[in-house]
Amino acid sequence: MSPPYRRQQRRQTGRPNFRLVRYADDFDVLVHDTREDAEALKTKIGQLLANKMKMTLSKEKTHITHIDDGFVFLGFHIQAKTWGGGRRIVLTIPSQQNLAAGCKIKKLTGRGTTSFSLAQVFAAGHPNPSRLGGLLPLRRLQTDVRLPGVV
Repeated sequence: MSPPYRRQQRRQTGRPNFRLVRYADDFDVLVHDTREDAEALKTKIGQLLANKMKMTLSKEKTHITHIDDGFVFLGFHIQAKTWGGGRRIVLTIPSQQNLAAGCKIKKLTGRGTTSFSLAQVFAAGHPNPSRLGGLLPLRRLQTDVRLPGVV
């Protein structure tokens, strides 16, 4: 992310500000400007993925929404709200599935489990280790990249 003076300079010259949040094959592009700028950026990203990486954007997962309406990214509902005094905040709310997995992890890794090996903890019902990344909180166009021929 650029420093505040750069973002202000971009706004003054009529250019949009954006931020990319990526995790594995999922990414979010947060655009601070008009819907048309977000649509143009989506088109550019689609062309870049198609030409350079031979990938396509998933039609059912790719959409443009306002942060006030919220969206789901990696199992977290992310939405901006106006708090008391007019202050804007971004809420990151985990899904019920992530909350349940977090409680299970806490139970399996409590004080009385320090003598267990990692293999014993996983064998005792720990969620799939590859899904643990989905439990990490992230802050905020949302998309999923599909490789050709991969389901």
